[in-house]
Amino acid sequence: MKKSRHKWLHHDIQNETLQDIAFKIMFQNVREMKNAEYFSILMDETVDIVRTEQVSIFYQVVSSDLIASEYFMEFYSTASTKSKTLIDIAKDVHVRFDLPLSKLRGQCYDGAANVSGTISGLQQRIKEEEPRALFVYCNAHNLNRVIEDGIEKVLVVRKFIREVRDMINCVPYHKSVPKFIDK
Repeated sequence: MKKSRHKWLHHDIQNETLQDIAFKIMFQNVREMKNAEYFSILMDETVDIVRTEQVSIFYQVVSSDLIASEYFMEFYSTASTKSKTLIDIAKDVHVRFDLPLSKLRGQCYDGAANVSGTISGLQQRIKEEEPRALFVYCNAHNLNRVIEDGIEKVLVVRKFIREVRDMINCVPYHKSVPKFIDK
C-alpha cells in the first residue's frame, strides 16, 4: 500500500480494511475457543439510540494455566428478546463458528425472566440441550443495581451516569449485523 500513489482514504476502503482486521481477530478468537476444553456464553440485550434491540454475545474461556479470556463475538439486531429468539441467536453463533455445544459449561445473563427463567427462559432452553451448562447471574448487573441505588440521591453522579449510558446507546448496529425475528 505504501508504494502506490493511492491515499486509501475513501470510507469504503477504510471500512473494508477494518472489516478484514475484525475478521482476522474473530478467527483467532474462535480458534482459541475451539482449542479450549470448555467455554461459557454471556449474552445481554440493549436498545441503541434509534430504539433497535441488540443482543451482544461474549464467550469466556479459561486456559490450562487458569488465565480467563473474554471474547466479544458480535451484536445481533433483533425484533424480539423472547427466549425462543435468543436461543436461535445462540445456536446460530455456535453453528456459524462451529463451536460444539458439548463444550458449553456456563451461562451468564441478567435476571430478566426471558433469560433466567427456570421454565422457559434461555438458560433452561440451553440446559435442555446441554445439561452441564450451569447458569449464574451476571455480577455486573447486580453491581449496577447496587450502584444505581447508592447514587440515587447524588444528582451530579446521576447525570454523569446518564451521559455515559447515552454514549453507549449511541453505537448503532452495522448493516451486516444478522437480524432475528421471533416467529
